[in-house]
Amino acid sequence: MGNQLLTDLIDDNYFYLFNLKSFFTAKALDVALLGGPEFEPLVKEINPNLYAYKVYLSWYHRPNVIFVISEEPDLPAFYFDLLINLTLHCHTIKSIDIQIDDNNQFILSKEFQPLLINLPLYTDYTANGIELLWPSRPINLRSGRI
Repeated sequence: MGNQLLTDLIDDNYFYLFNLKSFFTAKALDVALLGGPEFEPLVKEINPNLYAYKVYLSWYHRPNVIFVISEEPDLPAFYFDLLINLTLHCHTIKSIDIQIDDNNQFILSKEFQPLLINLPLYTDYTANGIELLWPSRPINLRSGRI
């Protein structure tokens, strides 16, 4: 029943300036956040910004999350998703001819093989392991308590 109340957003940038530290700082400095509430100033003096205490530093932004929760369990762990890759998956011919100097050729030896060539790229459990990096609440709290 509570699943409708909980969000499935995993990107913290979605909640930029709408966290407790930003609200506490806005209240301490008597500043209104765009689209947010206005607060009564903590210090009612001539210049309340002179006594700026209880100011919390918050993150400006977090790294972008490009994880997409897969709705289909039959998809492989790594696949071409159009939500992230907006360019089409095709080969194009470049119109500019690149001049390659044939005098300095780099040739690999015949014994060269890529690392981990004998291991599979993914197994049946890879997608489940990747989903554990971005779990839903309360598992994402990582505090040892629910």
